[in-house]
Amino acid sequence: MDVKALRPKVFATDPHSKDAKREWLHWHKSFTTYVRNLGEVTPADKLNLLVSHVDAAVYELFVEASTYDEAFSSLKALYAKPQFHFRTVFAKISQTSKRGALG
Repeated sequence: MDVKALRPKVFATDPHSKDAKREWLHWHKSFTTYVRNLGEVTPADKLNLLVSHVDAAVYELFVEASTYDEAFSSLKALYAKPQFHFRTVFAKISQTSKRGALG
């Protein structure tokens, strides 16, 4: 398969958007597939590829990283975090409040 066909779009998602995790998971899978199909890629080249496939706002989130692994860890921490579910938190607070009122 032609590697150019696998090239992912530039990742430009705000980590606070409601679809951030979904878009990150898709983009990351596309990016790692692309890099894997390039063949031999040095760690420095991998970081450069990452930088060239994200927009400036996303790059600012890992600008201090000196390796691909550091950069990836920073992005993963921001984008792949568990979703906040208001109903679950509300249910736990309600249960705690009821227990306190009974005691």
